[in-house]
Amino acid sequence: MARQQNQKIKLLVLRKILLEKTDEGHRLSMQQILSELRAYDISARAESVKDDMKQLQVWFKMDIQTIIEGNKVLYYVASREFELAEVKLLILNYSCNHRSYPFCA
Repeated sequence: MARQQNQKIKLLVLRKILLEKTDEGHRLSMQQILSELRAYDISARAESVKDDMKQLQVWFKMDIQTIIEGNKVLYYVASREFELAEVKLLILNYSCNHRSYPFCA
């Protein structure tokens, strides 16, 4: 994919990076985020990434948190939606614990 084309999907790639690489125990600095974007052949500046994170918060309702550790600002996704398979597993687990189904044995 050409660099120009990659720039068009920067917001979606940033979303993917934050969802796959961060949680409360795993946070990324801005330099790490920029490095992850470069791995997708996407160049960006810190200010544009911050703007993109604001867009993700508004449009995708992502719970992106910012914390300061020492002199570093770190970013992570604090809560996320369930995948369909996870919802099905939760329903099955609940059903097996509250009813007697033959497939729960």
